[in-house]
Amino acid sequence: LVIAVLAWAATGFGQEFFGFNFVNSLLPRVSTAIHRGVISLAPEPSYYAIQVGFFMLLNEIFKREERYTTTIYRVVLLLCVIQLFLSLSGTGFLLLIVFVVSKILSKWKIFGVLASAVIVTLILITPFELAKNTRIYIVVNELKTVIVAKQSFKTLLSDRSIAYRLINPVVGFYGGLVVSKGIGFGWGRITEEKFPQWLTELLGPYRYLGGKIVGEWKWGGTIMGGLVAAVYELGLVGLLYIGAVLWSVLIAFIKGVIAFEILFVTLILTFGGFISLAHPLLGYLIGLLIMYSKKR
Repeated sequence: LVIAVLAWAATGFGQEFFGFNFVNSLLPRVSTAIHRGVISLAPEPSYYAIQVGFFMLLNEIFKREERYTTTIYRVVLLLCVIQLFLSLSGTGFLLLIVFVVSKILSKWKIFGVLASAVIVTLILITPFELAKNTRIYIVVNELKTVIVAKQSFKTLLSDRSIAYRLINPVVGFYGGLVVSKGIGFGWGRITEEKFPQWLTELLGPYRYLGGKIVGEWKWGGTIMGGLVAAVYELGLVGLLYIGAVLWSVLIAFIKGVIAFEILFVTLILTFGGFISLAHPLLGYLIGLLIMYSKKR
């Protein structure tokens, strides 16, 4: 874990100081821009933030199991938090909030209160001029508009990235249970059946290319991810998969062998449409939770 965090951090710092082309030739896909953050060894900033989020989770687990010292734990945590900021990702910002809130609800009460005060302050004040075009600023500003200005929730849905993630559970359950009649769409199979009008309006145009709308929303293929993807692809069988995972998480939490932040972040990542069901670290984390749930 320490070597992995150092490798990802070194690559991220390299891109920050030497430009986006740093080691990008080694990556299979690169999706970023000037107003977005660095991607390190990931294909895009959001995926980078997700990877760092898993590093933070594993860091909590390994510290609890006393696999390394408190100093190493703090260094890894510091590198992870710095990388979340480097990604300039709305997902990274959400992960940071979730982590701080989880600490408020556990043992770092003073740290949590101070960190929360800083986050609230950053949301309410006008950010630096250089940050106004970043993804974090855009997401925070949209949340501020909804919460402080009391605008309609549809303001958030006008952001394609946020809309895809928020609607992801609806698409997964509705498609996998209702449209496919409980059978699911399988892996990558695209049908000719279009999304209903109400869902298309929430998601907006399928894709833009050169300023023109290209393609249509159709059932099948893949969705944003999370455990919901199991229902979308497997139908009713996917519900058994989700039930088994949540049961293991619940038992592990009741036995007190994992901290609240592990449960909290796991649910956010898996149901929020932030991560693919095939992500190796998601399977690793589920395996850990199952192992913990069986401890006496």
